[in-house]
Amino acid sequence: MTNLLFVDVDGTLLTLKEGQQYIPPSAIRAMAQARELGAQVYLCTGRSLADARFIANLTSEGQNLAIDGIIGASGGVVSVGDKIIFHRTLGARAVLELEAYLQAHDAHYYLESNEGIFFDPVFMEHARRTWGIAHRTDWDTIARPLEEANRASVNKLCFRAWEGGLTFEDVSAMFGDRFYLVPATHGDQAVVGGEISCRGVNKATAIRLLLDHLALPQVRTFGFGDSSNDIEMLDACDEAIVMGDARESAVREHATYVTSAVLDDGLARAMAHFGLCPAIGLTNGQMVVW
Repeated sequence: MTNLLFVDVDGTLLTLKEGQQYIPPSAIRAMAQARELGAQVYLCTGRSLADARFIANLTSEGQNLAIDGIIGASGGVVSVGDKIIFHRTLGARAVLELEAYLQAHDAHYYLESNEGIFFDPVFMEHARRTWGIAHRTDWDTIARPLEEANRASVNKLCFRAWEGGLTFEDVSAMFGDRFYLVPATHGDQAVVGGEISCRGVNKATAIRLLLDHLALPQVRTFGFGDSSNDIEMLDACDEAIVMGDARESAVREHATYVTSAVLDDGLARAMAHFGLCPAIGLTNGQMVVW
């Protein structure tokens, strides 16, 4: 039996607090020890492949994350090691249509691809101010101006608009029959926003594709998440672990186990509960990721 772990990033592996992004050292140790015991560990995130690789390779104190691959863009791309085994794009014409609609309604956005994240100026300023990356000049290696984006390679678009303007429901009514949409606040509860990706593609479809690719005789799957874009993943896994500080209470309805908060060593506690790693010493501490 091979244990396969699918770990969301934002709100699960790491969290934003007081302008910094944090990950408990216990999470890094638990993931490494799970792999030493024979498990395979995959990041399963809404972030782009470029962004997820950036996180995996640039945690502080030189501690890279021990992972076997990445499901990124909410299922839009799947990699095993350095090899991409699946990639679905929105299509250049669709991206241009979405951009024109958002611009006409004074919304701001960024585009994601395997090569990077491409921001309009307003969203770029918002990200630098609120995402805990203002001090990271190396973030510029993946965060680029919107005009540098190749629309043909975009697999996800994220948007935001001030309250009183465009709503998530407006965008969903306009494009929901053609694309997969989930709401998002992008770190600010006062801002209405969402994510737009390929219809028929989500974290669960990516997990099933990965399982077919690996062709392992017996597997037990574990999903670790905290928000609405994790629900398909949680439902697709044998064990669905939800973080104790999940903002959306409805997500807990999909859990087989609710662990503690991110900074209360929630990931390590859950892995130890299921025997995926030893009952390692918990840190109850914080480590800056970015």
